Amino acid sequence: MASKKGGRGESLKALRAIVDWWVGGGCPDRKLRYFRDQPVTSPDITDAHLIVWHFEDWLKKYFFSILQLLEPLSLDPLAYIRTQTMSLIFTLLKEKPEQEQNLLRLLVNKLGDSDKSVASKASFHVLQLLVPHPSMKGVIIREMTSLVLKKQADHTHTHARYYGVITLNQFTLASGDKDIAAALISLYFQIFEDILGKGETETPVEDADEADQALRRPNARDKARQNERMKKKGIKGKVPSGGEVFAETEDSNAKLIAALITGIHRALPFAKTDTAIFDKHMSTLFRITHSAPFNISIQALVLIEKVSSANKVRYDSCVPKGKPQLTAFL
Repeated sequence: MASKKGGRGESLKALRAIVDWWVGGGCPDRKLRYFRDQPVTSPDITDAHLIVWHFEDWLKKYFFSILQLLEPLSLDPLAYIRTQTMSLIFTLLKEKPEQEQNLLRLLVNKLGDSDKSVASKASFHVLQLLVPHPSMKGVIIREMTSLVLKKQADHTHTHARYYGVITLNQFTLASGDKDIAAALISLYFQIFEDILGKGETETPVEDADEADQALRRPNARDKARQNERMKKKGIKGKVPSGGEVFAETEDSNAKLIAALITGIHRALPFAKTDTAIFDKHMSTLFRITHSAPFNISIQALVLIEKVSSANKVRYDSCVPKGKPQLTAFL
């Protein structure tokens, strides 16, 4: 019934009944196996084993077909349909491990939903999933990493990044979550570098002034792309100056940068005590202090001071030449 062409409401009713049956005993508390993965060559195998394994093979394929119905419904134009579908996905994830990776991908992708209420609900479901399954933190971080670091420059991607970061910020960390905290901090810095356009190579300390200036102006390739887009749209004029470009970036990324700094603050006490991860990215924080809005610059300076105090290390060498006033805060 769920697979028949018809009203989406009827499809949801049928899927809801299937999900209730599935979590109520239709599936064992383990991942199902295909027939080809069973020990069919064992000498102790009976016809009863073969019958059960054949049914399990069919059941696994049947459940995958249910996922193929849930995915398009999660992209439905109506926010209500998307929300209800997301609730079914969450129920399946919470109760049974079957198709865990695909279900988690569907749920995490809804953090980039165009409707803020749907994205907020997705964030809530992700956090609720960690209540019965706290060991899934690492899996969720890996799935979110693929979402927030996706090479896609549009409003939807920025939206997904923001909701992804504020969801990660709310992870409850414990003393045994050192690797999780380190992974979070590493991800936050990767997003920082992507926002600032740092690229793949590290910027030498002596070239920090040039890097700072590069933050304030679009490079030649960006200018060419912008000019090309403007010509296609029939817009006359030139590419905005570096200050104008940074002002636009400031408006779109200010909340995201603030959320990233908050996330680092929260994860720092639980991360490993070695300074390698901070030494690698400290220049990024210094670039933020003299390129971001004032309130975010202050947050970055507080974070630098916190890292320096925790590790008993001074990062004066990271301060660009001509910026001695920064060290006064440390």
